[in-house]
Amino acid sequence: MSVTFIVQIILFVLMIVLALIDSETWPETFFWITMITAVIFNIANGIFQSCIYAIASKFPMKYINYVTIGFSLSGTIASIFLIVSLLLSPHPKTVAIYYFASATLFMLMCFVNEIFLYKNAIHHKFFRFYFVENNLDGIELDRIDEKDQHSKSVEKNQQQWQQYWMAFRKCSPQLINIILIYLISFIIFPSVQLSIKSNSDHSIVEQKFFAPIFCFLFFNTFATIGNFFAERVRWPKPSNLFYLVLLRIVWIPFFLFCRYLPERRKWPILIETDLTYAIGSALHAFTSGYTSSLAMMYSAKSVPSEQSTMAAMMASASVIIGIVIGVQCSMLMTILIEQPIF
Repeated sequence: MSVTFIVQIILFVLMIVLALIDSETWPETFFWITMITAVIFNIANGIFQSCIYAIASKFPMKYINYVTIGFSLSGTIASIFLIVSLLLSPHPKTVAIYYFASATLFMLMCFVNEIFLYKNAIHHKFFRFYFVENNLDGIELDRIDEKDQHSKSVEKNQQQWQQYWMAFRKCSPQLINIILIYLISFIIFPSVQLSIKSNSDHSIVEQKFFAPIFCFLFFNTFATIGNFFAERVRWPKPSNLFYLVLLRIVWIPFFLFCRYLPERRKWPILIETDLTYAIGSALHAFTSGYTSSLAMMYSAKSVPSEQSTMAAMMASASVIIGIVIGVQCSMLMTILIEQPIF
């Protein structure tokens, strides 16, 4: 995981440098550098996410939810940084520098914390309890003989595909739930919500803060609250979670009937007020956080303990699949809204 931290820190520093440089004379090169940077960053982040979920899966269910809370909370912190950056400077270039500098500082703090964590005696005792005394596969804290390590590796490879298939069969209902949760969420967030305009007659906040607050800050904050709520209330049961997940599809027409692309749309605007949109934004985020926490916890605990790491990594991959499909489907919303329905 340390490598992924270093890669992400380097990429953030690169983004700061790109923000400082005048790129008007080489826009195409700048575009491709940015795209390649984004791809590498997401790969590194995906690896980190899979690793952290795999580790957390060996612990009681609540620790998996703590990881989910951490990811949501990081989005809230990033949203606050964005709003503060906009307050400090109206210039987009300066905002970008503040934003990426804050992210770099935060990543450095996390990296230093990880180093101290690995050296902490309590950390080692805690891991030893779950990984050694319970005879679970995973991170080994003791040095073992190379011959034993090789024999264990050969034995694991012989049963690897069978174990993966068994784990997949048992946790597949929750993997479907995870994909649907993130697909629905990312059809709406951030693409559709960024294009929803404030009603100037009944505006709650200044226009430049409308999207940062009601899109980014609301989504991440209320998703975090939903994650916390799932820690206390675990309803419905794993077998019935699919119905609650499917019910969230109502958020797609809700946001499409808001002031989404008002200058291009052929659909009528049924939700005019910013307050109604804000309440819907909060509830959409809350249900996203709540159901995602339940699905992540249920997936890792729907398999035997020796397969929990596999299930957690599959769940992490399902998150990425759901996000990718959702982002791609969000592009269709622009086409859909331009077609008359009445």
